[in-house]
Amino acid sequence: MNVIQRIYEILSTWIGSWSDGRFSFFPQAILVLGLPALVCFAAFNRGSRSVMLQCLLFCVSVLAAAAIPVEKMLPRKAGPRTFLFAVCFTILLFLPAVLPTFLTRQRGNQARLRILFWLILLGLFLANLFFDGRERDSL
Repeated sequence: MNVIQRIYEILSTWIGSWSDGRFSFFPQAILVLGLPALVCFAAFNRGSRSVMLQCLLFCVSVLAAAAIPVEKMLPRKAGPRTFLFAVCFTILLFLPAVLPTFLTRQRGNQARLRILFWLILLGLFLANLFFDGRERDSL
């Protein structure tokens, strides 16, 4: 077995051992950041330059994305989970950088929003790690 296959096997075993609650964070985060980006992009391309409308669309689409039950749609086997994790992780690297361009016109505000989205994403990830472990211990 070569090194790449061994690394994939270790990663697949590790991700396969995650609970559904821990793993579902990544697709849910894609929805919570991706759906607002798509909605704001569509409104922006239709000619809407109103910051108020973009913020309203952002809030509504975040709530709609958070309501989607991702845990029911997750793959059960380790191989597809590893692939889905890799795709979600790659997309999550770029979504916090794209979304602020639709919410505000000024570059300084975009940079602050970008940092804020990264911090929120990091905070939610850490909270997910902390609370997922506590749920399993109490059950």
